[in-house]
Amino acid sequence: MPMETQKAKLKGLVKTVATAGTKVQVSTTPLWARGVILSAPAANAGVVYFGDVGVSSSAGLYLAPGAVVELKFASQVDCAIDLSGQYVDAATNGDKLSIGYLEVVQ
Repeated sequence: MPMETQKAKLKGLVKTVATAGTKVQVSTTPLWARGVILSAPAANAGVVYFGDVGVSSSAGLYLAPGAVVELKFASQVDCAIDLSGQYVDAATNGDKLSIGYLEVVQ
């Protein structure tokens, strides 16, 4: 039996936290992704945080400057994350988070 082909586009974006403690939404429209790689630029002055609406400048998945984290899902075929429900915050004004992802294509 042939496997169903899933389509995705490799994309990326950078979110900048202008004011530490003020979370920034990753996307204001639905953005479904099958895989995500988070990268905190080495030039950041402090830790950046990634997570849902509860993320803050002291809580969430944290990345020190230069850190990279890959978020894998148990089943790439049946599982995706809506990045519009995710946010970035930082401990230092102006720090950034690079987000690479495989966008689901219908």
